[in-house]
Amino acid sequence: MVQQRTRSRLAGLVPFALAACVAPSSSIGDPLATESTTTVDATTTTEDDPSDPSLAESSTSQDGNTSTGTAPLTCPEWSTCTVPKICSEFEQECEGALDSNLDEGGCPRQPCDAPGDCPDGYACYRASDWSRCGPHPCEEFEPGVCECGIGLDCNQDAICVPADIAPPEGTTGVELCGSFTDADACNTGFAYSDGHCRWYEGWQVPVDQTCAESLPFGQCTFVRTFAEPVDGPACPGTPELLTYAWLEDDVLTVLLVDGTEPPQDGYTDCGVLGVGELCACGCP
Repeated sequence: MVQQRTRSRLAGLVPFALAACVAPSSSIGDPLATESTTTVDATTTTEDDPSDPSLAESSTSQDGNTSTGTAPLTCPEWSTCTVPKICSEFEQECEGALDSNLDEGGCPRQPCDAPGDCPDGYACYRASDWSRCGPHPCEEFEPGVCECGIGLDCNQDAICVPADIAPPEGTTGVELCGSFTDADACNTGFAYSDGHCRWYEGWQVPVDQTCAESLPFGQCTFVRTFAEPVDGPACPGTPELLTYAWLEDDVLTVLLVDGTEPPQDGYTDCGVLGVGELCACGCP
């Protein structure tokens, strides 16, 4: 009997450059205050209307956002920047997205290491646990200027993000989806903004045997919603079914996958494993 093994290897991480922020509606400095203006003949003094929203002061919330909807003038004391990052119109991830290192107020998000490290309403999110490259840190390379790093390496730091946009804490996409053992539970068991579980069918066969000894096999895999499509060998006559495989202990496991949603469980193009016709044993 061929044993199914748990796989937790990540694949398909695509490095990317990341910067995010929100442009403040006023210059960095002291909050705006109500001022008085005097007419030219100095006979009449009028005060600006304090209800004018352009004169409202900004108050910073715990995550760096403001109660008035404008950018905060200073970031929380635990932040790596004292002031928000100023966002240009060409920069992406400027609205507190899941994989941004900046919250909606433009302040760097609070770092964390494990569940329980973040304030109420927030979750500790590590992008690499969900087959993503994490955002690079933001800091002040010169006083009063917050900048976020970029690079080709995959950052594996964890940050506090709003719990309502985060996947579950304390697990990974591969582990979570791997816990489902039937197709119905898998396909409906978990989904969030950037990924979900998907059941794929295939077969298993020892590499020293033939297709006649192959056994049907199915697995719940973690797939990313916005992953780059993949190519690979397809079943003859059904080019939409790619043969992606895992080779371990001389047992070949092959899944027929959709190239637009490749599994993130460590499977690879079956053609590179050198197992010949075993890659097509269960093709329809």
